[in-house]
Amino acid sequence: MPAVRTAYRVVGLPPDTELETADRYLAYDPEQNVELIPKSIGSLNNSDPQHSKIATVYFNYRDVRADKLPSLKGRSREGVVVDKDFFGFTPMNTPQTPIIADIVAVTGLAANAYGSWASDLEHMWLRDMLPMDIPNARILIYGYDSHLEASQSYSGLSGFSTPFARALDDIRAHDPERPLILIGHSLGGLVIQKVFALLLLEREMKCPPIPLMISLGVPHRGLDNKALETLVSNSPTSKLVTELGLESPTLADHLDDFIHFISNQKETHILSVYEQRLTASVVVKEDGSWERSGPPIKMVPEGSAVIGLGGGQETKFPSQTDHSQLAKLPYRTESIYPQIKAGIQRALGGTVTGHQQLFAAIEGHDFERLKSLATSRNFDVNPLDQNGKRALVLAAKWGSKDAVEVLLQANADPNLHDGAGWTPLTMAAKHEAPIDVVRLLLEYRASVDIRGGPKGCTPLHLAAYCANSNIVQTLLASGARTEVKDDDGRTPLYIASRQKCNSNVRVLLGSVGIDVNSCNWKPDDRKYGETPLMAAAYCDVDPQNCLKVLNSLVTHNADVNIQTQIIAESALMIASSWGNCPGVAYLLKNGAKTELRNKEQWTALIYAAQKGRLDVVKELIESGNANISAECSRQWRAFDWAYHHGHKYLVEYFLEIDASYRPRSTFANDVDRSKVEGIREIMERLPPPLGLERQEPGGFMRFLRGRHR
Repeated sequence: MPAVRTAYRVVGLPPDTELETADRYLAYDPEQNVELIPKSIGSLNNSDPQHSKIATVYFNYRDVRADKLPSLKGRSREGVVVDKDFFGFTPMNTPQTPIIADIVAVTGLAANAYGSWASDLEHMWLRDMLPMDIPNARILIYGYDSHLEASQSYSGLSGFSTPFARALDDIRAHDPERPLILIGHSLGGLVIQKVFALLLLEREMKCPPIPLMISLGVPHRGLDNKALETLVSNSPTSKLVTELGLESPTLADHLDDFIHFISNQKETHILSVYEQRLTASVVVKEDGSWERSGPPIKMVPEGSAVIGLGGGQETKFPSQTDHSQLAKLPYRTESIYPQIKAGIQRALGGTVTGHQQLFAAIEGHDFERLKSLATSRNFDVNPLDQNGKRALVLAAKWGSKDAVEVLLQANADPNLHDGAGWTPLTMAAKHEAPIDVVRLLLEYRASVDIRGGPKGCTPLHLAAYCANSNIVQTLLASGARTEVKDDDGRTPLYIASRQKCNSNVRVLLGSVGIDVNSCNWKPDDRKYGETPLMAAAYCDVDPQNCLKVLNSLVTHNADVNIQTQIIAESALMIASSWGNCPGVAYLLKNGAKTELRNKEQWTALIYAAQKGRLDVVKELIESGNANISAECSRQWRAFDWAYHHGHKYLVEYFLEIDASYRPRSTFANDVDRSKVEGIREIMERLPPPLGLERQEPGGFMRFLRGRHR
């Protein structure tokens, strides 16, 4: 005889059990030539890390002649139990987080809760395929004793529905608002419908979001039960079989109740699948067991499997299988699995799966697809996806007016931040989106002063970085505040001045209430007190743009001699340090004072000398009458700083002005040796300082070397 094959459920595994370690808690006869294969593991409560786990396993038979099942047992001291019935709920996977939905499948009449979904022992689509395609969904099967053969159960439809409702409440108690997708095969579909048509309403419970119900051969108007009635006559199960017959008044009442319920659930879609092939009827064998070898019949005709809902709430399609194979979905091209998967993905359009499609449509400028997704049932365009993205922020980044408009019309909130802290308006300003996008966001009440991004910038801050003054004008016209500061203490005018964007500077200066001398940066920062004029004095871009910005600010009464509050720098000092010679000349011409000193008593001339800015030094001395004798707190002059840093040409220039001065400084450790020797050669040609004998060979050079040491 061929090997007997079946699947097992292992209940009560410790919470830390992994799929690879599930077999540690199981025992079977080592004499049998078999291998235990764990296939799935999961928990009925994913929110509790201490909750026990449930696994499914089967045996791989090395000896194909084996004719009996191995005796598989759980290790009792750990409380592990093994069964083949699969009654109640069994998880099919450990879902990825965030969990976006519960998918619950309820088996049919006289079927095993596992076997009815398995095309063979090694392939069960709810366990082996669906978790890969919908990884963020929790997938569970539900089984109950609906066997007809030798059954002593008097349960009817209500008798199956009540325990299912209670068990469903239990496994969803930690998250009752999570979307629920229900899959029912044959009687299982009626059990599901009974719960939500009657029990739910009787208990006055709030209906959870049910985006989709999948009905696989569900006999809404009955099934061909003639053969079954003969088999179960005078047995307790005859009541149930009678209830399921064609033209059953019980089912007619049940269907009326369900249609009333589902018609009020406009967000729920029904996917009805009906069989196209005949099913062998059941007959009794000589030994008293049952088998499907009788005359073929259409168990559930299309007219019974399809509810007939209007308004696009129901979709129907055929399956090229018989009733018993309808729920097995083998991994073949003719299987209806692709349609089932697509239906679930559409139903979960507002979750992680749907947002991946949404973002792809935005980035690909596929506006028809975007509109289809955003306006479909149950699609919420606002939630973050698993990567922290938000649809409207992404559309604003890409500057797509069409995409932004579609999302706003679909109730996208223009004031929600994404995972990185950006809002649609701050993102639009940062990326210089078309002005129509900015206006559209403002029209839908995007907050004009909302902060976004890593520095707490407002849209006006971010627009000030860019060259598009239209965005700055639009924001100002909508009431954007000019004196608000970002997390570093910078105003939009400071940023525009630092970026040397004169068009933005002029627009900002023209706004009401602007303070051209507003101090920026944080009180504990060395730049505390820098003004927009100081920001313009930095010269790391085109000097001509610096001049334009300086002129705009000075024309609007910027104070050229104001100093920072921590180290007392002036705009002239900053321009001198950065080698901004045109800026130095402009500031001198407009009243900048060369005698101002910072905290260390540095003048603008010392700033320039320390950095080796020969052209600036000349400008300060020749145009501004800077004092070359001014000393800092070290008693060093500008000459000493030039000497210290090895600026040969500056040393030569200072010696031209005052040939008698000798350096008080030494060379810095990082000065290039060639520069040191070059300066020594210059100094060697000079008369020695007083107190050294000229006739002493090498006396002056020993003096210099001594200072260098």
